[in-house]
Amino acid sequence: MKASPERGHAWKHLFDFCINHEERTMKYGSRWYRNVLTGMALCAGLGLIYTPAALAQFLPSGTTTAGGISANTDISNQATLNYSIGATAQPAITSTAVTFKVDNKVNVVVTEVGGSATNVAPNATGQVTTFLLTNTGNSPMDFQLTPNGAIANGQSVSLSGTPFNDSNITAGFDATNCRAFVESGATGGFQGAQDVDQAIVNLSPVAPGNSKTVYVVCDIPSAATATNGNNALVSLTATTANVNTCVLPAGTGCVATVATAGGDTPGVVDVVFADLAGSDDIANDGKSSARDVFQVAAAQISVSKTATPICDPFNGSTAPKSIPGAYVQYEITIANAAAAASATLTDITDALNANLNFDADLRTGAGGAAPDRCVSSPPASAAGAGFRLRCTGTARASGAGTCANAAGQFFTTGSDGDAMSFSGAAITIRFGTGGGTVTGAQALPAEAGYTAGELKGGEAVIIRFNAIIR
Repeated sequence: MKASPERGHAWKHLFDFCINHEERTMKYGSRWYRNVLTGMALCAGLGLIYTPAALAQFLPSGTTTAGGISANTDISNQATLNYSIGATAQPAITSTAVTFKVDNKVNVVVTEVGGSATNVAPNATGQVTTFLLTNTGNSPMDFQLTPNGAIANGQSVSLSGTPFNDSNITAGFDATNCRAFVESGATGGFQGAQDVDQAIVNLSPVAPGNSKTVYVVCDIPSAATATNGNNALVSLTATTANVNTCVLPAGTGCVATVATAGGDTPGVVDVVFADLAGSDDIANDGKSSARDVFQVAAAQISVSKTATPICDPFNGSTAPKSIPGAYVQYEITIANAAAAASATLTDITDALNANLNFDADLRTGAGGAAPDRCVSSPPASAAGAGFRLRCTGTARASGAGTCANAAGQFFTTGSDGDAMSFSGAAITIRFGTGGGTVTGAQALPAEAGYTAGELKGGEAVIIRFNAIIR
């Protein structure tokens, strides 16, 4: 509820009248002085003196708010005496009327939303925690929002009964570049292009519109400090400001509300802080604060490669040697550590040494006949299927032809649209549809419980192919 310019001008004219009246009194004598005292009292009683309370945008008198009856409501009453003289009733006598104003009860509450840690990865930017700010006072107020991603060492927060200790004691891990943004209401959840306000202006304490969702958005440092399982506490502090002083969207210009010192000021709306202590502020300070936590849930990926001779032309698969014409079996193992966060694999490439040829048939090296026992050995699956993929420790479907099956999943050699190919002396393996278009069989496709290319904690994929020594 915003005051009109005309009302503001009227207040100023009446204020000027009061001041001029006082000047004339000082000039023309005590009778004028007595009159001006009456005029000044009238000005103050009407709330027209230029005080911060008078300038506030109060709700209509008598409005029910979260904090009770709205500030600036006039409360008036008078006593009535009934009496008799002898047996004859006399006219009732009424006392003088007594009027006072309801003062401004400032009370803001900030709470964490979600009740759980926000999982993040090292180097992630724009990570979001969510808070709710509620005006539980009895007058509209502005609120300055201050996020903090560098909570002091040794601090903690409990979310849904689970304690989280800040990890920056040992790892130096703090969230950085933390900013606070107010939900615009256009689209639910944090939207960088929509939720741009960095303060809350004129928040009424009347339900259901007395709350605003606030997002604290931070960046996460590199894996050098943000190691798996580390916690970075983040807080949001809301400071009450005089209504309509914060400038949006930047949230600048906020004039912090000041509690009225001393006793009650008759005829004026005093300011009383009624807030409880928050996570990072004290009681009755016109502020409220709460904490959330970023928890690093990083994948822990390792890649290893082995080369094993499986056949030479003379010995076959019996104690083969790495001589020209011998077949060497390569296996690339990509593993994600147990309890680590899922990783989405995209692609992997492997350029063959110039002294090697690719075995397009993935021959086993066993059962061949002289004069070249390797060339005459059977394929592991079929001619032209030069790759095998196996998944271990996985809950993926394990039917025939899948990577979770004991026999594994085979892929053809050429660039025919499936996930694996050999071209230009390089091997390319795509997971899901990552790293390029996959029109044929996929490696790690999306399925029940899995997104495309997902490798969960404790899982591994093993890629097998052969090369021939020239």
